[in-house]
Amino acid sequence: MPGPRRVVVTGTGVVTPIGHDVPSFWSALKEGRSGVGPLRDIDFEEKYVRDLFIQIACQVKDFDPKTRIKNRLLLLADRYSQFAGAAAAEAFAQSKLEVPLRDGNRSACIIGSGAGGLNTIEWAYNQLFTKNRRGNDPLMLLKFIGSSAAAHVGIDYGIKGPTFGTVSACATATHAIGLMLRFIREGLVDIGIAGASESVRTFYVAPTRLTIRRSISRIIARMMNAA
Repeated sequence: MPGPRRVVVTGTGVVTPIGHDVPSFWSALKEGRSGVGPLRDIDFEEKYVRDLFIQIACQVKDFDPKTRIKNRLLLLADRYSQFAGAAAAEAFAQSKLEVPLRDGNRSACIIGSGAGGLNTIEWAYNQLFTKNRRGNDPLMLLKFIGSSAAAHVGIDYGIKGPTFGTVSACATATHAIGLMLRFIREGLVDIGIAGASESVRTFYVAPTRLTIRRSISRIIARMMNAA
């Protein structure tokens, strides 16, 4: 009986706090460079930083999706999907594969996310409960679900086979890559792209949260004084 099919990696791509592409990322790794630093007004307004107990994080700084992404729909997507789209573009460029893929039905895309589009969820919450808007972004659902990155990348490259996201905390990307390995090895598909993406540096609705926290503090103080 023939053995399992051989699986090879033909391209890689990254967007990280220590490098927006594979060469810069690998160079930073070899130098032992850290991605941790003081919070900047990338993911929410700087005035809210001082209200946080922890004021450091690993942020992706100076990332401009317009320089890495050509798909207009992906430019409207949540930031986590844009990271995935930029990394996928780098991986496909390295692979030299013909795009769109010649046989999309024999390809797959598995891009997971532990949290999905938290930036979109926070923005929507602010629109409804802080600014008292009556409506919201009609694309909100498509932006925040954990499979939207996989869907965007699949559409971009003509992938018509299995296209979904994995969710398993810090093992999300590993599970996505492992599944793709099995898909190819066992003959389900011939080509696949796999990985994971996150963009979870949100204050989680800063103005409302602060208001609630202060209100609760006043209620507790009154109860203690009454006692």
